[in-house]
Amino acid sequence: MGRNVRPRADGIPVLGHVQGRIRHPSTSHEPRGYDWADFEAEFKILGEVIEREAAIRKENEAAAVQEFEGRIDKLLRMGAHDRYMAIRWIHDAEETNGDDEYLCYTLGLPYGYFRK
Repeated sequence: MGRNVRPRADGIPVLGHVQGRIRHPSTSHEPRGYDWADFEAEFKILGEVIEREAAIRKENEAAAVQEFEGRIDKLLRMGAHDRYMAIRWIHDAEETNGDDEYLCYTLGLPYGYFRK
């Protein structure tokens, strides 16, 4: 074999500088054993899973909002001067460094919750 060419484990010669980019000649871009009906069935199932997971996520976010707002009310009763101060205290407690989107992630709130 020439310079910069070496055989792979399966015996196919591959240029050294592009080893990771060359595909085996028998590899096809189309999966074998599937037809269009199989793909449609898979996409239907995938759509159902996405819808179910989205509903669960919305329920979890609604519960997180209620819990967060209860926490805000409790902090206001404990001495926070306003909502902004209560949120700063929560940032400190959750160690989110004032990053509202990270706080949303940490507490399970919907993203953009503080932008409304």
